Amino acid sequence: MQVRLNFIASHPDETEEDLLQTLTFMKEMEAQDDRVQCDYAIMTIYPGTRLETMARERGLLPADFSWNVPVEFPKAVLAGLPSSLPYYEQDLSLERIRALILRELTPPGQALVRGMRRLGRVRNLRDLRSFAGAGARYLTSLMRWSR
Repeated sequence: MQVRLNFIASHPDETEEDLLQTLTFMKEMEAQDDRVQCDYAIMTIYPGTRLETMARERGLLPADFSWNVPVEFPKAVLAGLPSSLPYYEQDLSLERIRALILRELTPPGQALVRGMRRLGRVRNLRDLRSFAGAGARYLTSLMRWSR
């Protein structure tokens, strides 16, 4: 029987250390049994939830944000996530979260292929700067990891 474990990253007040512990746990679970598959998601804000209230109180949603008006969140596009939903992003940026997840759970060659696909999603200079920053953080995290 196949076992699927699902984890959520970017909880309110989650630290980088917390996320790294979760990723280590995911790897340990998959290593123990080849029938175990771990998946992850980024904390998504939905209307009317306590998380939406927290995000508004902490200034994580644009001041003029409304669920009735379509909005695109450009950072989500670059992180490979659907851009029509807001993601909870406080102390850890989406780029940093994705870089840590890629570093810990993805073989380096496969990460490069994914990065090239994301580069194809760049639509303007702001996207390019964000992509370059995410790439730099990923490479920095790889260098730290290889020590």
